[in-house]
Formats: sequence, C-alpha cells, structure tokens
Amino acid sequence: MQIHGALLALHTNVRSRSSTTARSRSSPHPPASREDLGEHRASSDGRLVNVRVRILLDGGAYASSSTAVTSNAASFAVGPYAVDNALIESTCVYTNNPPCGAMRGFGAVQVCFAHEAQMDKLAEALDIDPIELRLLNALGPGGSLPTGQKITDTSGSGCHSPRSRARRSEAEELPRDPMRLPGGSGNTTRGEGSGAESASRSASKNIGYSEGFDDYTAARVQLHADGSATVHCAAAEVGQGVANVILQVARTELGVRDVVLAPHTTRPSIPPAPLRLPG
Repeated sequence: MQIHGALLALHTNVRSRSSTTARSRSSPHPPASREDLGEHRASSDGRLVNVRVRILLDGGAYASSSTAVTSNAASFAVGPYAVDNALIESTCVYTNNPPCGAMRGFGAVQVCFAHEAQMDKLAEALDIDPIELRLLNALGPGGSLPTGQKITDTSGSGCHSPRSRARRSEAEELPRDPMRLPGGSGNTTRGEGSGAESASRSASKNIGYSEGFDDYTAARVQLHADGSATVHCAAAEVGQGVANVILQVARTELGVRDVVLAPHTTRPSIPPAPLRLPG
C-alpha cells in the first residue's frame, strides 16, 4: 500500500487515504488460529512425558507465507520445554479472508498462548507451582525440539525469573527502582492499578527463517589507522536488534572495542553519523 501511495504522489501529487475497514479487508494479517492441545501428559512429579497438539490456521485466499507460518507453529507448539514424545499436526486452509502475512512471530505467537495456558492447567492439576513446573521442564543445552534439532548454544528457558511463588503487586511510594514490579520500566504506576498476580510465562522463537533455511548476510569492514573500525552491512534493522549484533560480532572477531556501524544511505558522498554501541 505504501508503494502505491508513493507512486500516486509522485505522478499526480495526490495522497492515498484508506479507512481502517478498507485496510483490514485488503491487507495481509496474521493468520487466525485454533489450537487443540489434546493432551499434556506428565509424571506425578511434573515432568512432561507426552504432548499431542492439533493446529488449524486460516491462511486466507492465497498461500502467500502460509507454509512458513504453518511450519513455525508446529516447530514451537510445545514451547521451550523438554518432552521426549510429541505428536503435532499443523494445517493451514484456504478461506475467503485476505491472505496472511508476516507479523511478529510467524506462527510462534499463536501457539505460545495455547501451550502456556496448558502448562497452567497442568500445574493446577498436579498441585505444583506454575513457575516450578516450567523450571522443571525447561529446555536447555543438549535437549531436543520436537523436530529433532539439538539445542547446543543457548540456556533454553532456564533463564526464568526467581523460584518464588507468584505474589500480588503492592503499591509503593515513589521514587522506586523502575524494575521493581512486574512490567519493569514500562510500569508507570506504583502497582496499585494491578490486581493480577505476577507470574511467569515462557516462549521460544527461531531467529530468521525456519526449516534449515540458509540465513546469512554479508558485511564490509574498514580498518582505520587509529585502530577503530567501521562496518558496512545492508541487513535491515526493523526492531529485531541486528544493529547491535553486527557490532558485537565485529568487536569479538576483530578484538577491537571502537567499532561503529555505518547507517544505510544511497548517497555515499555524504557520510552520515555512524552508530556506536554503548560500552
């Protein structure tokens, strides 16, 4: 839609406007889903033994990115938990709705809501604290996803916050540590507006594409006489943090602290201010 609007403005000096209803009817959207988490079986001490999941996704009128979304949903259907036996069926169907598109999670978000609700129900049935149940089944190095992929370079979901039971948020006098209450620095109240108990939720998501897709990018590094370096890379920063990762990789590989990332520009004759990573 942005491209159409730009072309219209360029050739006719007319701007394009559309209502929320029109955008909803014509633009891609995240695929609606319905998960049937048939069974979560666990031993009496809370360890997951078997999980069965059926996922139904609304792909819209065209296949579009439905294949990737369907695969992602299946890959992360049991969450970041270790389970030796899993049966997962993920299906996407054609409907008369607009085609689905990429939108914050690509299938992993839809199943996250379902598997976390199921873990809460399991904790209640076993009379185990929900946080303790998640810690007990946390997927860590050496574990395997239902797809068979080994986890070798991450701490898995063992990064859960404290092994304490959920507690109710209490009002506190200002000023206070911004990370003190649930919500962290985004919590703009003293806690009096929240009647819900703090709890723990866990999710997992692949980086980049899924199914073994060969994800890569290229970069050019300039080394300067003063020992600093500038990295030129076309990878787009859209909120996923790639700009920081590029600088971290360059610092590690070069052994140089003073590394900056040159911003994207189509006018190299006007050097923009480089991006520096704090610290």
